[in-house]
Parts: sequence; structure tokens; C-alpha cells
Amino acid sequence: MRRAVATGAAAASFLLWQQADSGAGVASASSGRSPRRDGAQPSQPDGQPAKVDRMLRWREKWEAGVTRWHLSYPHPLLKQYDVELLGPVVGREAQSILLPLCGKSVDLGYLARRGHDVVGVEGVGLAIDALLRDWGEELTVPRPHWISEESRPSSIRVRMGRAGWYQKMASEQLGKTETGTPYTTAELLRVVEGDFLQLSPQMLADFGLGQFEPARGATNGTFDAAFDRGALVAVNPADRPQYAEVLTSLICPGGKVLLVAVEHEPFFGPPFSLTHEQVTTLFSDHFEVQLLQREDTLDKEPSWRERGATKFEEVAYLLTKR
Repeated sequence: MRRAVATGAAAASFLLWQQADSGAGVASASSGRSPRRDGAQPSQPDGQPAKVDRMLRWREKWEAGVTRWHLSYPHPLLKQYDVELLGPVVGREAQSILLPLCGKSVDLGYLARRGHDVVGVEGVGLAIDALLRDWGEELTVPRPHWISEESRPSSIRVRMGRAGWYQKMASEQLGKTETGTPYTTAELLRVVEGDFLQLSPQMLADFGLGQFEPARGATNGTFDAAFDRGALVAVNPADRPQYAEVLTSLICPGGKVLLVAVEHEPFFGPPFSLTHEQVTTLFSDHFEVQLLQREDTLDKEPSWRERGATKFEEVAYLLTKR
């Protein structure tokens, strides 16, 4: 059952950290030097191109408190298409759910309070600080001794928080309201800190994340579902194929992705415009692509007109992995 799978994944992850060497260090989330202002790629002392720090602009925004994209309430489309993504509410089993580029989104708590095993990915530590502070108590997470520095990028680490009592009370009440039976909130909320484009199923499995396979007694690094709100449209368009490749690898067969994109004219970003044709090109080799809805939101947010937009639409897709 998926409830056992999700619960097992959280338990496995917690045990991994309990068994880890208490003195093991955890690397920082920094992923390289800043890109040059003239657009040229900086070089290392040996003359080789340096890795571009994709997190730089986002760290600067968080440090400046410029987070206008953050919603203080669960995303309406996640609530509207909850059943399409996760199945009927009554009798629903807990699932493993991935939220790429999650920031401090309350969507993680929305799902975790309903018992799901939720894992976010975020490259900015300040955002994760706020997310886990709101969830409850952040736990100290040393690196397991069997994960060598050579087996993963040094910029990747996992952080987790234990649900506060108020989350548990809210979960029970939500369950009574929605199904007549109290929910049991997920005990742990976990976030991978680092660059999403560096992830792989094996890496996440090594960290005890993803679906739990009882026969193996371990996780496999893939997920039942994912919610992408503003993630794909935030990355540089040149990185979209790599993003799609990583996301595809992290979703199990039959798994689903609720993708919320935007289309706007003229082209600017982030958020960058993403057309139906582009979504199909990126995902149709491995997913069934279903357009759920398209809404004109130009008049809802004055900043889009201020940026010169003459068209701005929010578009929702359901991707189902073959």
C-alpha cells in the first residue's frame, strides 16, 4: 500500500540519519563563483570555465526580501486538481511527493498535514530556514558515513524538520473535515538543499528519499507525484531540457506531475513563458501531457503590465508517466 510505502520512506530516512556518523560534516550549498556581469563565463585559475552559480540571483532576492512569487496560502490549482494528481480523497493512501524549487512554499505543509511523504528541493538556505521553522523543529542531519564526497556533489545536503504539535492538531481537524477521519500528519518534512539539476534517483535513494520498497528495505529515489509551481518557468530556458530530464528520472512509472506554467508576451523572465508546444516537446516522450486549464491573469497582478506584458496566462498541465 502507498501509505506503508510513504511511511516507510520517512522512517528509513530518519534511521539513516540516526545511524550516521555524528561527526560527519555537511557541505554548504554554494555551487561556484558568480557569473560575470558582461555575460562571459568566468574561468578557473587553470583556465577552465568555472561553474555558473545558478542560485546566485535567487539568494540575492531572498537576502533582499524580494519574494513576491511566494504565496501565503496553498496554491489554488493544487487544491483544484488534488484528485487528478493524487486520486480520490476518501480512502486515499499516503504518497511520496516531490516539490522542485520549493522556496518556503506552504504547499509542502498542505500535503504533509494530509499524511504524505513530502520532499522539497531548494537551492537557497534562507528559504529552507523559514520553511522548516514554520513546520516545527529542525533536526541536525549529519552526512551518513557510507555516502562519500565522491558519490555526490559537495553542494547537496538534506535538511529535515519534525512536525510541531500545532501541525498535528491541524492535521487531525483537516481529516475530520475532509473525510470524517483524522489525518495523521507526516512526522518529517525534508528538503534537499542544492541544485535540482544535479539530482538523480540514486543520489536521493542514498539519502533515504523517495518511494520505500519493502522487499529491499530501502528507498529507490523516485516519487509517486510532483507539484511544479513556478519551477520550470524559473530556470534559464537553456536549462529546460536538463530540468525535464531530471524530473522525468525522479517520477515512477504511473506517477503524475501537476505542472503550473505561464505564457506571456513579450518574452521576459523569470518567470519565463512556456508554451503548450514546448511542454509537449520536453515531456511527451515519457509522459501523457494533458492541458487542464488556461486562465488570463494579466489584470490580477499589476506588475506584469509594469514589465510590459500585453498577455499573461497561467496554464496547468497534468503529466502522467508511462
